[in-house]
Amino acid sequence: MMAAHGEPCEALEQSYCYNGGRCYRIPSMSTLSCVCTENYRGARCEEFQLLSKANSRNEAGLIVGAVILSILIALVLAGVIYCICRMWRQKQRNQQNSKQQYSHVYPQSNRI
Repeated sequence: MMAAHGEPCEALEQSYCYNGGRCYRIPSMSTLSCVCTENYRGARCEEFQLLSKANSRNEAGLIVGAVILSILIALVLAGVIYCICRMWRQKQRNQQNSKQQYSHVYPQSNRI
C-alpha cells in the first residue's frame, strides 16, 4: 500500500513510523508521512486504537437503554409477584380464622 503522491522513505528514515507503520516521503512538502496498520493511528502510528463493538454512540445508547428498561421491568414484575403472594397469604389466614370462629360458635356434638 502506498500513500497518495508519496515515495517510500529511504533506509535511514524507515524507523520514523512506530508499530509497523510504513513510512512515505511527500516530495511537494518535504515531510515524512506514515500509513498505519489497522490497530494504530496518529501522525507516526504512536496511538493504539482499541477495537469497539458499537459502531456509533447511538448504538451504545440503545444498548444501555435496553438494559435499564429490562431491569425496571424485572423490578416491577417482582413487585407484582410479591403483592400477589402477600394477598394470597392474607386470604389463607382469613379463611383459617373464620373456620376457627365457626367451630367455636357451633361445636360438634358426639351423638350416636
